[in-house]
Amino acid sequence: MIPAYDETYLPDAKERLGSMLDYAVNSCGFSLQEFYQRFTAGTVSRSFGQGHPRYLAGMSGSDLAVLVMEESGAQGPFPPFRDHGYTPEYWAGWALAELQWQSGYSFETLQRYGMPIQEVVALYPTLHEADIQKFIEIALQRLHLPESPLRELRKAVGLSQEALARRSGVSLRMIRAYEQGSQSISRAEAGTVLRLASTLHCDVERLVAGAGR
Repeated sequence: MIPAYDETYLPDAKERLGSMLDYAVNSCGFSLQEFYQRFTAGTVSRSFGQGHPRYLAGMSGSDLAVLVMEESGAQGPFPPFRDHGYTPEYWAGWALAELQWQSGYSFETLQRYGMPIQEVVALYPTLHEADIQKFIEIALQRLHLPESPLRELRKAVGLSQEALARRSGVSLRMIRAYEQGSQSISRAEAGTVLRLASTLHCDVERLVAGAGR
């Protein structure tokens, strides 16, 4: 797995995501589940997970929260930021940023296939003082992702990811992202999908079926 952004950004990313959830819940009064659904459904989560510098380091956590709320139709004005300390919500965001970076899965994929936000925050009492790798280990064990159409078709023709990249001209990084769910092949450029389908000797519809996550 190749992370979407350099590790030097990771401490900032973890602080921003933790502060975002803390501010939304403890300053703005959202339920954690409702706000996180707004986050995963919008563009902020995708840009954050893809390593856009504006979101990782250019904005505060409360700025990110306001952007999520505005994008999802919430009406301001929103209260000023107040530091609530190391809350369960802060830890949940902090830990999820690490999980997303290490796994390469989108926040939406993590939420849908085994690590919904309510389960993350439920781990706070036992794991918030433990090494972060303990949380990562538990989270990855709980993930149950369906087989991606691309991975299934690639295996059927006996190609490695590297071989598929060479033959199709699609980068290895993108093939891994499509198979892991951090990028949806259904949103790829038409030329990319056509080259993959041609290399795998399949219809485009077969390649993108069920890949909207």
